[in-house]
Amino acid sequence: MKESLYVNRVMLAGHLGYTPVLKTAADGKVFCRFNLATLTAWVDDERSTQKIQDWHRCVVWGESAQEFVDECKSGTHIELTGRLQPRFTKDGLGMRREIVEVRVASWQVISGGRTKVQIPLDDSIPF
Repeated sequence: MKESLYVNRVMLAGHLGYTPVLKTAADGKVFCRFNLATLTAWVDDERSTQKIQDWHRCVVWGESAQEFVDECKSGTHIELTGRLQPRFTKDGLGMRREIVEVRVASWQVISGGRTKVQIPLDDSIPF
């Protein structure tokens, strides 16, 4: 297979679950983590509206992290692009756990919180 068929890309639009806080890693780089809520809605066979809310762990690094903390708070409606990235940590029992986060490459605040974002789906894109 061609390498171009292996794509790790994420596009999300949703609301922040809590106000992000700027942190500094051991190597001195700044970052912030936040949870993003997305909502999927559809009408079922009985014509009832069904909704599922999903939560996504996200991280922003560098200068963009400072801008993100300055502009965003709990409930802010944003859209972002990035890639999935695993990281490993130990739980309270010392067991190694894998956490998958969205490493944010770009983001923007959607003004007013009521803007409808429609991203056309293109079946020719391999992701």
